[in-house]
Amino acid sequence: MRTIEDLRAHAREHARQIEAVLWLSVQDLAVRWSVSPGTVRKIPRAQLPYLMLGASSVRRYDPRDVESYESTKTGPEPEGATT
Repeated sequence: MRTIEDLRAHAREHARQIEAVLWLSVQDLAVRWSVSPGTVRKIPRAQLPYLMLGASSVRRYDPRDVESYESTKTGPEPEGATT
């Protein structure tokens, strides 16, 4: 019989695996677009929605929102770019 602690540990591991597969981090997008993490963070939430994890500043982006954002833009302007 599993204890409550075993179940909680299993749930935490399961949540970690889901997060790792389904959500993109600021760093993931920075690498994807060849920009700094700060540039990704400057994108308004209205343009590219994200989840905040807990009370921290950790953001996670739904890949579907990222694809939608990318379909209307080619990514954020690289730092120092002039338009």
